[in-house]
Amino acid sequence: MAECGQSKHIGVKHFCERSLHSYTTAELLERHKPECMGQLKRLTRTELPKEGENKVKFKNHQKQMKAPFVVYADFESLIRKIRGCTKKGQATIKTEVHQPCGFSYLIVRSNSLY
Repeated sequence: MAECGQSKHIGVKHFCERSLHSYTTAELLERHKPECMGQLKRLTRTELPKEGENKVKFKNHQKQMKAPFVVYADFESLIRKIRGCTKKGQATIKTEVHQPCGFSYLIVRSNSLY
């Protein structure tokens, strides 16, 4: 159970630990649980790799293709406050907007010949 201010509901919300869906009553959460088993009809468990086994390696080097170029890009924006844009009945209230103000990029060719 947790209290949440992201909706119009003013009370305790009950969350499914598997799907993270929220419900307004414990009864609704209990009705959801049998449907939340997924395709395998059983709970799943997340397993993280053990230390030392957490590296991804590419084994089929003969299947690699060299990219002719790579683009490194960086975009900058200013966060501006929005005033007076709330509408009645609107579930999400926007308070800020990103305003683009600059960018830079670098194109690198793989053969390094220009």
